[in-house]
Amino acid sequence: MAARFKIRSLTRKFEKIQKRNRGNIIKLQEGLQAWKTENISSEVEENEDEIEEFEPATDILINTRARQAHGSRIVDINQLRKGLESCEFCKERPLSLRNVQQEKLYGPASKLDIQCQFCGQTNVVETSLAHKTGASGPMAYDINSKSVLASLYTGIAREASKAVEAVAGHTCVETIEIEKEHAIKIGERPDENNLVPISCLYDMGWQKRGKAFNSNRGQGAVMGLYTGKKMDYTTKTKKYRICDHDKKMNSTPRKHDCRKNHSGSSKDIEPTSAVQLFNNITKHNAKYSTCTGDDDSTTECFIHAQVPYRVEKFSDIIHIKRSLTSRSHNLAKMKRFPDCSSLSRKVIDYLVKCFSVAVNQNKGDPKSMQASLNT
Repeated sequence: MAARFKIRSLTRKFEKIQKRNRGNIIKLQEGLQAWKTENISSEVEENEDEIEEFEPATDILINTRARQAHGSRIVDINQLRKGLESCEFCKERPLSLRNVQQEKLYGPASKLDIQCQFCGQTNVVETSLAHKTGASGPMAYDINSKSVLASLYTGIAREASKAVEAVAGHTCVETIEIEKEHAIKIGERPDENNLVPISCLYDMGWQKRGKAFNSNRGQGAVMGLYTGKKMDYTTKTKKYRICDHDKKMNSTPRKHDCRKNHSGSSKDIEPTSAVQLFNNITKHNAKYSTCTGDDDSTTECFIHAQVPYRVEKFSDIIHIKRSLTSRSHNLAKMKRFPDCSSLSRKVIDYLVKCFSVAVNQNKGDPKSMQASLNT
């Protein structure tokens, strides 16, 4: 078998077979194209009397070009040339942009699905190189990162952010209306102040990670429990570079879009943001009757004291498990019980796992959940 393969390789018999197959494929494609042209022309002649303004040649071109990419693009010429050099399946002649079947846009970057004119396989050609974001983050295209950095450097990002904020505000209002319609549909009724009760989730994001509460910036958001989309958001900023620099130089700050809106401690950012968001919802004839969030007692106290309606607080399973784990470890360090085994890490993990299983198996049934936890 090996000797036969070697003889055929030396006599270039495989190359002859490949050339013959390639010729057959080209003939088959030409015949298929001729058959399509004949069918299209015959259909046009049949319908010519019914549709007077029909132009066969123009419409055929439009239908074929509708699947191709059009417009202007910013491309990495080396990356595009590398992708068009040859088909990755048959390794034959270069690919053509005329055979683009589909384009997927990723900001300024894009992926082109180009069909090989010889083997018919679809090749994916990217118009930009990609890099990893962070140590283990997802891949991002170079052109997208460079565009963002250039807009930040030239100051265009501030103008673009205003348009993004306008669109975000509009979509938040739409989400509130969807949540209100769903609440009325499931039987909720407006109160004496004509406020429709809806359920929400609230959480805060920070510029810095950790529990030191020393971040200079925070972002709070309220999500709808039915849609899972944002209904409102806010940012709290303690420092702004332009203001701080002018204050340090004892000069009058120049005219700018100042975003500094918090002067208290970083610990107050989360509760004050919650109060602001929970009061803003009344402008849309709604209120947050139930709120699911972390176990921050300060935020809960601020809401009960400064929000004009009653809010029922729920804790999500992730924060409950985290609190149960930390309190169990603190209990193991503080006190030991006689005639009992030590509250080791394995025991704590097992208890937390049992708690999670009991909650997940009895969703929507408080009595069964209570009985399962007691046993």
